[in-house]
Amino acid sequence: MIPQPQPEPVDISLSITSFDYEDDEKKTDMLTLSIANSDLSYFDTPLFDKGTTMIVSWGYVGAMAPAREVVVQTVKGSKTLTIEAHGKAVLMNKEVKVRTFENMTRAEVVRKIALENGYGPEKQDIDN
Repeated sequence: MIPQPQPEPVDISLSITSFDYEDDEKKTDMLTLSIANSDLSYFDTPLFDKGTTMIVSWGYVGAMAPAREVVVQTVKGSKTLTIEAHGKAVLMNKEVKVRTFENMTRAEVVRKIALENGYGPEKQDIDN
């Protein structure tokens, strides 16, 4: 498998007019973002295409919230774009898998599934 080049990060902070992040234990996290697009330039970029992964963080210099990964689901508007993105966990239920885990604790199974879905040990907080 040939590794794909990673796109350069893009800072859109100066275009953001509204930012709302819902962190919910029972539902998928959701980001609603309003972007000023008065020159319509964001229509010519793949930044907000459905399925695009965005890394977002907020706060003050020296006191930023942990970065969160979200996947763009919908984009509406023209001179003001409203982007709705869901937490990366939403991708975990795109493919149904049925399998058996033998000689593993529940925590080990959760760690294995999390790792398969891009959640490395540094992003895991799993109790035994």
